[in-house]
Amino acid sequence: MGPKPGDWTRAYFAALSSLGMVRRSADAAGVSYRMVKLRRKTDPAFAAEEKECLDEARASYEDEAIRRAVEGTAQEHFDRDGKLVSRKIEYDTTLLLRILGRLDPTWREKQSIEITEGAHMTRAEARAALDKARAEQAAHASRS
Repeated sequence: MGPKPGDWTRAYFAALSSLGMVRRSADAAGVSYRMVKLRRKTDPAFAAEEKECLDEARASYEDEAIRRAVEGTAQEHFDRDGKLVSRKIEYDTTLLLRILGRLDPTWREKQSIEITEGAHMTRAEARAALDKARAEQAAHASRS
């Protein structure tokens, strides 16, 4: 017989709030994923608490993602003696673009360039069309 509901729920919710992963949180609480799934289906209060914990974890991960995209992360390189040789801040541009797209759904639409004419263009023609579209987009952006 497995653990009683009260024996594992507190540990499960604590792990879920920080990890945001149901299976790993179940493992950390010493309960099977199957037990968690069953409890979720049969206990609305449990399901609501689980959702709150997942929301808390999601918010924490979002904060970290935004920090990495905006503030960056330091990449330090040391020599054999442990002396700092270089330090560079790296920014996660992909993450930043995703955040922008989420904050303003029309932003992604503004960034796309669509070429509808000439499905069979030469490479030079495609390059010229792309350059023209970029110039138009830059002109439009400068007017905004």
